[in-house]
Amino acid sequence: MHRGRRARLDRLSRHAGEGGRAAGEGGRAAGEGGRAAVERHHLLRAHAAIGAAVRWSLARRGIDPSRAAALVVTDEAEAELAMLGDPPPLPAAEPSAWDRNLSPDPLLRLNNRLDRLAARYRGGGEAPDLAQASLAELLAWCIATDDGAGST
Repeated sequence: MHRGRRARLDRLSRHAGEGGRAAGEGGRAAGEGGRAAVERHHLLRAHAAIGAAVRWSLARRGIDPSRAAALVVTDEAEAELAMLGDPPPLPAAEPSAWDRNLSPDPLLRLNNRLDRLAARYRGGGEAPDLAQASLAELLAWCIATDDGAGST
């Protein structure tokens, strides 16, 4: 994987694992490690699911998925999930404490980014360079060019 992408992914993973922790929230410190593990597991599952969707879409178009360099991230996620096994149990915290920290904002940002990326490819736009495209670009291209054939 490209070193810059690996470093950014690691930073984002660490930030997600911190859960916006601020000084003075020591009472929650015991649950933070468990929460970080749960969030890491969710991140890995998301990468694996996106990778599976992109692989399926590429293969359906007659494109060899091994040409897509960004899928290495999903291979690594799948391998780590296999090594980790079952998801970690949720920490013994009040559900409301978890809900307070959940925000639809990251999902909204992802959706907006995918919409902007997909706009490039709608209407027969040029396909991304599989060797250089990010996982988000590949997913956006797959979404934008999906003709619905074979979907359930």
